[in-house]
Amino acid sequence: YSTAANSSGGRAALFLDGASSNTITGVTATNALAAGNAVRIENGGYNTVSQSSVSALGAGSAAFYLSGSSFNAVTQSYILGGSYGLYAGASDSNTVTNSYLWGGDDGVRLNTGSDSNVISFSTMIGQGGKGFYSIAADSNVVADCVLWGGSYGAFLDSGSDYNVMSRCSIQGGSDGVFLNN
Repeated sequence: YSTAANSSGGRAALFLDGASSNTITGVTATNALAAGNAVRIENGGYNTVSQSSVSALGAGSAAFYLSGSSFNAVTQSYILGGSYGLYAGASDSNTVTNSYLWGGDDGVRLNTGSDSNVISFSTMIGQGGKGFYSIAADSNVVADCVLWGGSYGAFLDSGSDYNVMSRCSIQGGSDGVFLNN
């Protein structure tokens, strides 16, 4: 097992910039900075993170951050973020399986253009917000998961179309599932 940490500057403990086809197993990645990331993948694809512990608990932090990245996989990992466990923007066809994702705001946030992602056999907790949140993100699948949010278990915001949720336990402080189209 390996450790990657960021406590004095930079954006991430583990940063894959344009990197593809890497396998990362058994790493503990931490970032104590505000708005930082433990794992950050930009414009990369076909990377796998498995059996890892990923945490970025500073204000505004996303523990696992994807931007313009596709066909990446996260499996059997524990992910904790100050704001988001997993944040994806313009990132398609990624998979998350058998993982725990916790965020101070949202467990998972799929932002504009993050389409055709699959999350299965995982737990998503948004302490103050949503377990799962998507905005303008289409054709995503959430299956065999537990979703809990302080406000909503799952919130599909405007422009989130053709998404599928099946065999999930979904609970929220206000509503279990909220569709805002």
